[in-house]
Amino acid sequence: MTGFGGALIAVNEAEVAATEARFRDAGAAALDEAAWSVLRAERFLPEWGIDYALESNPHEAGIAHRALGQGPVDWDKGCYLGQEVVCMQDMRGKVRRSLFPLWIDGTALPPSDAEVTDAEGLAVGQLRSRVVAPGDQGVLGFAFLKTAAVDTELQVNGAAAKLLASS
Repeated sequence: MTGFGGALIAVNEAEVAATEARFRDAGAAALDEAAWSVLRAERFLPEWGIDYALESNPHEAGIAHRALGQGPVDWDKGCYLGQEVVCMQDMRGKVRRSLFPLWIDGTALPPSDAEVTDAEGLAVGQLRSRVVAPGDQGVLGFAFLKTAAVDTELQVNGAAAKLLASS
């Protein structure tokens, strides 16, 4: 279901029905919202407005150097609003918090704003989107975490959690 070969297609609203029909006729299948949530979590595809928002810079959101080879930041473009902040962040190479893919033990779905804590119970971040993994193996999600906490034991609602590779 979530193997290679899938695509996200964007078309004008007036062309949706005809485009869907052409793809169905060719043997393609569309993802429903639940399947899309699993795919996003498996592939570390954070979604704006859910996993990060306007106040998140591209480095914190983990999107500065990804997506289709270049990512959403144009490093060759001239001046643009926010360029200095983004460039300085890139040159420094570190952020205080960042969005990370997370695995949570168990299949109990914690609230999307659940606190992520370290082994001492201190808050180190906040869960964003989350979904039960295929086969009820655990919970996949995204969490904004203090980067200083990435090498510590993590918990979400009392369940053990660990970071997943994001690339």
